[in-house]
Amino acid sequence: MTAASDRPPFDTDIPTPFRGPRTRASGKRRGKGRRRSSYAQRLARARRAKLQLWGGVLLACLGFAAIAAWERYNLPVGEMRSGPVPLCSSFQRNNCIIDGDTGRDQGEKWRLIAIDTPEISDPGCENERVIAIAARNRLRDLLVDGYRLRSSGRKDPHGRNLVDIELTDGRDVSRILLDEGLAQRWPNRGNIWCDRYTSNPVRKRG
Repeated sequence: MTAASDRPPFDTDIPTPFRGPRTRASGKRRGKGRRRSSYAQRLARARRAKLQLWGGVLLACLGFAAIAAWERYNLPVGEMRSGPVPLCSSFQRNNCIIDGDTGRDQGEKWRLIAIDTPEISDPGCENERVIAIAARNRLRDLLVDGYRLRSSGRKDPHGRNLVDIELTDGRDVSRILLDEGLAQRWPNRGNIWCDRYTSNPVRKRG
């Protein structure tokens, strides 16, 4: 009978499997999978971010278009203003007239949208200065009994509100100034007041 001390240990009878290479290979495969997965996630995130960006831009454009459309079709017809209207000066800059096609309403500058009258401040000739003063005075006379200032919702390059003015009897101020030879259509070319305009403007009452 063999003594207990002479017998080999129990675990030496079972060979230990060699797992080194397989474990290393498996580790490499897992690493590649993680790298591929990480790249795919980054790519997906980049695509989502790009879609969100373009979606935001599209929504912003639609929002601006909606606001512009609302303003275009919901502009107020215009509030009635009472006359007479004084000439603008260093002491009068609230509601006043600057020249034949320009003035101020509640401190904001406006300009008639469809016509151009001669310049008072920097005339090209004496004839232009004379007609410019006549146009300004005629505009002031027309607004004595009240008027309606109708905004177009746009501004000119100088920041002035582009408007039409309707009198209480429904007549259009721009049309009157054109018919009386005190204005020309806008936009225009050249200085007709000095180059071609030699007759006196027609002055109509009423």
